[in-house]
Amino acid sequence: MNPLSDFRFLVAPSVPGAASVVIDNAVLRVCREFCDKTHVWRYEHPAIVMVSGTSDYALTPPVGADVVWINTATQGTHDVRPVGRDLYKKMNPARTTGSVAESLYMLDTANMRVNPTPTGATLDPIALDIVLRPTMTSTTVGAILFSEWAEAIAHGAMAHLMAEPGMNWTDPNTAAYHMSEYRYGIAEAKRRDNYGYASYNNTMQAAQSFL
Repeated sequence: MNPLSDFRFLVAPSVPGAASVVIDNAVLRVCREFCDKTHVWRYEHPAIVMVSGTSDYALTPPVGADVVWINTATQGTHDVRPVGRDLYKKMNPARTTGSVAESLYMLDTANMRVNPTPTGATLDPIALDIVLRPTMTSTTVGAILFSEWAEAIAHGAMAHLMAEPGMNWTDPNTAAYHMSEYRYGIAEAKRRDNYGYASYNNTMQAAQSFL
């Protein structure tokens, strides 16, 4: 984890007079949005023990983080499909029971529901790969956000700050530039999520196609 203050050296010179807390708040908002849009902050959730007759289970992300999405799930050697609430209801109009989960969805950022409802004396736990974002009150963020995406996030924070009217650092034209760079960072993060670190024709046009 990295403190929000680590981003200040990238942001502060462009917003003279902005208090540290103002910069940190802007960085936090951008980090949350960046995580929502790119899914770069991943976490291997501790295996969740299935209980016979129980379909709802609590998610336990690290302190200071919310769960954005369940990326993958497995029960033993069986893949469990993460779906949205509406699709889950269409797939499962009647609640069923079984020893192996077929699908799951997030009830909220802290709970999930599996289908069919687990039933049996011996049930494999479910392993999850989840996507995180910092909470609204967090003072730290996942290390990957700083180590790989600090400049993109800094561009986003500067864009938001410079767009604020009536401030010493208000500069709509420069804010537009920083917003363009921030969006490029989002596109690049999505590209890596799709293609990994393999060779790719990384042009602005190709990256922007993911926005």
